[in-house]
Amino acid sequence: MVGVAVGRGVDLVVALLGVWRAGAAFVPLDVEYPVERLRLMVGDCGPGVVLGDAGGLSWLEGSGVRVLSVGEVEGLGVAAGGGVCVEVGPEELAYVMYTSGSTGRPKGVMVPHGAISNVVQAFQERIGCAPGDTLHAVTSISFDIALLELFWPLAVGARVQLGTPSEAGGPGSAAAPHRVTHFQCTPTLAAAIVEDPAWRLLLRGVKYVLLGGEPVPGHLVHTIQQAFDCEVFNVYGPTEATVWCTARRITGPEDAGLVGGLLANCQAFVVDGVGRLVPPGVRGELWVGGAGLALGYWGRPDLTAERFVSGVVVGAGRLYRTGDVVSLGGDGLFRFHGRVDDQVKVRGHRVELGEVDAALVAHPGVRAGAAVVVGGRLVGCVVPVAGWGGGLVGGVRRFVAGVLPGGSVPGSVVVVEGLPVTVNGKTDRRALAGLVASVVGVEVVGESSAVVGGSVVEVLAGLWRRVLGVAELDWSVGFQQHGGDSLKAIQAAAQARTRGIALTAATLLRADSLAEAARAAAALDPAATGLVRPDRTSSGPLPLLPMQHDFFARPRPDHNWANLAGLFRPDEADPVDEHRLGAALRLVARRHEALRLAFTAPSGGTGEWRQTLVPEPRVAVESRELDCAGADVRTVIEAEARSQQRTIDLVRGPVAKVVVLRVRGEARPRILVIAHHLVMDAWSWQAFLSELACTYAKLTSSPSVDGPLRTTGRRAPSSATGPAPSRRRPRTPVSRTRCGTGNPSA
Repeated sequence: MVGVAVGRGVDLVVALLGVWRAGAAFVPLDVEYPVERLRLMVGDCGPGVVLGDAGGLSWLEGSGVRVLSVGEVEGLGVAAGGGVCVEVGPEELAYVMYTSGSTGRPKGVMVPHGAISNVVQAFQERIGCAPGDTLHAVTSISFDIALLELFWPLAVGARVQLGTPSEAGGPGSAAAPHRVTHFQCTPTLAAAIVEDPAWRLLLRGVKYVLLGGEPVPGHLVHTIQQAFDCEVFNVYGPTEATVWCTARRITGPEDAGLVGGLLANCQAFVVDGVGRLVPPGVRGELWVGGAGLALGYWGRPDLTAERFVSGVVVGAGRLYRTGDVVSLGGDGLFRFHGRVDDQVKVRGHRVELGEVDAALVAHPGVRAGAAVVVGGRLVGCVVPVAGWGGGLVGGVRRFVAGVLPGGSVPGSVVVVEGLPVTVNGKTDRRALAGLVASVVGVEVVGESSAVVGGSVVEVLAGLWRRVLGVAELDWSVGFQQHGGDSLKAIQAAAQARTRGIALTAATLLRADSLAEAARAAAALDPAATGLVRPDRTSSGPLPLLPMQHDFFARPRPDHNWANLAGLFRPDEADPVDEHRLGAALRLVARRHEALRLAFTAPSGGTGEWRQTLVPEPRVAVESRELDCAGADVRTVIEAEARSQQRTIDLVRGPVAKVVVLRVRGEARPRILVIAHHLVMDAWSWQAFLSELACTYAKLTSSPSVDGPLRTTGRRAPSSATGPAPSRRRPRTPVSRTRCGTGNPSA
């Protein structure tokens, strides 16, 4: 057994393959993990040697484990004949991958060569990867899906491009040397990526996106398919079944969360509590087997016998009990209903709540503790030791972060008087989750805050609190100690850029404290990072983006009818000042160049559409009074909404408008917002609505509003993406409205 603790880069891939060529197995050790976690893993599997970067193995001092640096290996040379290449059989051990353990002790999953070979071959058959393709790999080496990212493309002569989730978090950092064709991540990471312009540029040519590790929301699939011309796959499988055991192309948002499409040589059964098959539609536990099955757990024969069973399901061989509760539909797809135990998925990471419990109670100031999931967030609940002083919340967070990997660290820590228990004396997690649900986000990480100073810091403090979900910040500790991870860092960096603050996700994650990150952001020049003040004089022709080429290439009765629309109503009676609303709309529009686009139709119906950036925004504000006497209010409003949507005009304008609808006899008006899909997508739509509401509110107290800085605009992306590719798959045009549907002839 060889421990591989090499930093993310070419040497890491070479090290893994070198271990295999020597006939040995490896245990991947992510150097970003807490030292105590790494020591536990090494102590458990007892590798004969740990290979790592020079100067990066000091944490093994005194362990008695032999260490070898990459530099030392390079200096050894190779014997005559080209080096070592030992043949191994499919049943021999390939690697040991550690996952969370319910007792606080991580468990090592033993995977044979035949299992990893099967999944690579299966994905090649199901999706395919060819020479010239590039898979952009961002997963930590301590998660088994990283091995598919590395070995699948390399096995077929394709390219692997190593990255990290936070790498594309800043302007200019998305310039990759090769066009990305394949990408794999969790839905949580995907949701952050599609909101980040730098990531969207990086993945602009992606053909296949694999989503797994947690349920896939339908709205996310819709957003991805609008952002990229790609196929999206839902992949599923536990580490014990080697990476994934299913892969299914998602045909639409409505079936995004369904699991299915067994890979070659894989099996799946839905059984009851004693291993009997249940009928379709009935909930049961999912058991999986086949060629991808692991050998068991390293040094844990008792746990192996408990989780891996044989001879229970008639006609099946050895199977692994996943603990996932599913039901089989008539379509052959599985519906996911939760877990049978306390193992949960948080932000795509598998977390054993028992392991988090053990870390919480290991703190000297904690008498009892338990972890729960509230609103998708991991929360640590602690009962303090009598007489313990202040600083417990922040102290526990920092303590746990030094013991567990980031995905298992609670985003919030809450102090409670006691833990509720069930009738058999065990912690009642359901009752505990209900108890703390009202205070999560109020109880905060850290009790002190220090003023760093400056308007930039004030903006960062506000957006960090929103992204992290905390009421106060402890400026003496870093973003991750507040519960932040790479996904939240991407979101924070993207929001900062909309305010003209040039802080990347990587900088935010590396900073030892929020104070350090804020100082770094304040010292950067926005002009040097692609962020500039609004330039209202910029105008002229622009090349069409690939998405726009697609839009105009599809035959349609009316190009003006492809709009995003929303109907909103104030919570209380509000006169709604149309003049102030119009001023707010014009202010926001001047900061969004897309709202200054004018389109020219091809002459005589031949040729291509053209677009030009004009000096003034092409937006409008109107007020309409509706008489609904003797008629259904909803019907009248829907008819008006359809009528207003017909006024959107790509050639003459407007391309976006706001209409104040007042129903005679009602105090509360309704506000209809419409924008053509060519100038706004789902991501920018949400940002536009939020900015419009904030600007309107600010105009109430100040006649002049300084809005956020804008990015360098559409010229750079238009040039960077180049002409539309010749291969384009037809895609259903987007036409969404929350207040009425129809078509131009309706």
